[in-house]
Amino acid sequence: MKQDLDLTRKLLLQVWNTEFDEDITANPWKFFDPNGEALDRINYHVKLTRDTGYYYPEAIKLEAANEAGQAHAKFRPDALTAKGQEFASFIENDKKWEELKAELAKRGALSALDIGFEIVKGLAKGAAVVVGGGMA
Repeated sequence: MKQDLDLTRKLLLQVWNTEFDEDITANPWKFFDPNGEALDRINYHVKLTRDTGYYYPEAIKLEAANEAGQAHAKFRPDALTAKGQEFASFIENDKKWEELKAELAKRGALSALDIGFEIVKGLAKGAAVVVGGGMA
């Protein structure tokens, strides 16, 4: 399955925009909102993103959620690492998100979110980004 960057963005922003409920001790876990997506696609994209270091691994988990036995990804609102917070704050802006996707497409790196993070840092500074993560 190919990575859908727009779905990856939706999932990251869902965590970033979620606040803890008043009674956090009752149940701090939230299910990702499928929003019309198949659960297996959500789970796959959560796993891909988890591997980038944007999430604390213990704050993301899969749990059987329906009668068919399909797993459903869950998260805690404090799931994002500092790197994940920085990335989410950048990609929340639609214009910046499109710039990042265009830069990734130029490089043929549509699934490389680690490269994406280096590009984000360059775009945020207004610098040209050189392949390999350096600044021009």
